Amino acid sequence: MQRLRNKVAIVTGGGSGIGRATAIRLAAEGAKVMAADISDLGGRETRRLITKAGGEAIALRADVTKAGDMQRMVQDTVQAFGGVHILVNNAGIYSGEDKRITEIDEAVFDRVLDINLKGMFLAAKYAFPQIAKNGGGASVMVSSIGGVSGGFVTAYGTSKGGVISLMRSLAGQYGHKNIRVNAILPGPIDTPIHEGVNIARGMPPHSRQFGKTPMITNRWGTPEDVAALIAFLVSDDASFMTGAAVTIDGGSTAL
Repeated sequence: MQRLRNKVAIVTGGGSGIGRATAIRLAAEGAKVMAADISDLGGRETRRLITKAGGEAIALRADVTKAGDMQRMVQDTVQAFGGVHILVNNAGIYSGEDKRITEIDEAVFDRVLDINLKGMFLAAKYAFPQIAKNGGGASVMVSSIGGVSGGFVTAYGTSKGGVISLMRSLAGQYGHKNIRVNAILPGPIDTPIHEGVNIARGMPPHSRQFGKTPMITNRWGTPEDVAALIAFLVSDDASFMTGAAVTIDGGSTAL
């Protein structure tokens, strides 16, 4: 399926986990991809995997908390591929030092919000004008079920709740520019972030005790599960969807 032929996509946090799986999926559907990541090695490996499969990709080491890096990310994408149609705002962290509000260090709180929320603001700030210039497109912002649950520690849950609010603000601001903006709320997905969640809760990194789902297989989701949803949301198959927060958690929030 080539739903994204002739489209250009930027994926932040494209060097691992959900970001890498998404970059690979979008390329498989025909998009030309910029994989931006704080890890130079991670981004280059994503590019290698895409080009090995016959796709087109470039990679950039970029810090989403720095405006200059986000400007350069967009500029390099336009220079390489002629424009931008899709922004997958995915980069994020979970800090093992994230604690209850009376215990968390202010510097930890600032860092988590800088990456998880301010980073999405900066990427959109510089990418959206280019998307509008090309006649519109779509953006997906990766939040979390932690953004709507009180069970997560202070900074992470706050940042992911902010992502949902930012998404709705952008959807309202840019609908007339033909830019659709949605958020996804992953639950227990097998990524390094959830290894960190387990460690913070005093469990082994690959424990499945946290994040049980009512699915028959009682499994965690995979980055590829999430990438499939993102590919749908940025395609024309979701042409009347904007301002939506879509949960993908195997039903864990239904328990």
